[in-house]
Amino acid sequence: MEAEQVIDVEKTNQLKLEDDEPAKALVQQKSKEEIQAEAKAEADKKAKVESEKKAKEEAEKKAKEEAEKKAAADKKAEEEKKAAEAKAKAIKEKKEKEEAQKKAAAESKKEEKHQELLKKMRTEEDAFSVNLNKNHFDKAVQVKNQISEGGFEEAKLKIDTLGVYKKSFTFPQIANNDYAIEQFESLAIAEANLNNDLSND
Repeated sequence: MEAEQVIDVEKTNQLKLEDDEPAKALVQQKSKEEIQAEAKAEADKKAKVESEKKAKEEAEKKAKEEAEKKAAADKKAEEEKKAAEAKAKAIKEKKEKEEAQKKAAAESKKEEKHQELLKKMRTEEDAFSVNLNKNHFDKAVQVKNQISEGGFEEAKLKIDTLGVYKKSFTFPQIANNDYAIEQFESLAIAEANLNNDLSND
C-alpha cells in the first residue's frame, strides 16, 4: 500500500514536471523576447542619441559656416564702404583743390588786371601833371572808371603838377622868388580843387 502511494506521488510529480516544461519554455522564450526587445530599444535609443548628436554637430557646423560667411560678407561690405568713402573723399578733395586753384588763378588774373589799370591810370595822371594836356586827364578818368566798374577798390586820382613844377627848376632857389610863390599858390588851389572834384575844369 505504501509502495503504491509512493509510486502515485512519483507519477504525480512526474506529471507536474511534464506539465511545467512548456510553461518553463514559455517563460524562457518570453525572457528571450524581452531581452531582445530591451536590446533593440537600447540600440534604438543609442542610434537616436547618435543621430541627434550628429544632427546637432551638423547644425552647429552649418551655423558656424553661415556665421563665418556673414562675417566675411560684412567685412567685405565694410571694406567696400570704406573704399567708396575714401574714393569720394579723394574726389571731393581733388575737386576742392581744383576749384581753389581756379579761384586763385582767377583772383591772380583779376589782380594783374587791376594793377595793369592802376599803372595805366598813374601813367596818364603823371603825363597830365607834367604837360596839363586834357587828353591825358580824360584817359586817366576813363581808366579810373574802368577800375570801379571792374569791382576793384575805387582808385583815387592825385594830380601833382605843383610837385612836378617845383622839381623842374635847374636852380631850386628860383622857386622861392615872389612871382614863383604866387604862381605856385594859384596852382596849388586849382590842383586841390581838381583832386577833390574831378568835374572841375
